[in-house]
Amino acid sequence: MDEKKIHSIIDEAMAARDRSVSIYISPDGGVSVSVFPWPDEEILRNMRASGLISHNDYRTRLGLSPMKD
Repeated sequence: MDEKKIHSIIDEAMAARDRSVSIYISPDGGVSVSVFPWPDEEILRNMRASGLISHNDYRTRLGLSPMKD
């Protein structure tokens, strides 16, 4: 993977503000880039339990439909 592609992945993640990027550079010079949704389900669950987000916000961020009252 070339340097421009890595920068592009990072720039897209920063612009979207909804994912994290992990970059691994191996001793032999190999590079691996992984992209993960952020916040992940565990963080969302903790935010819900702490009252930082509502149950419907939690569901929406997981891609589920909100529950009706």
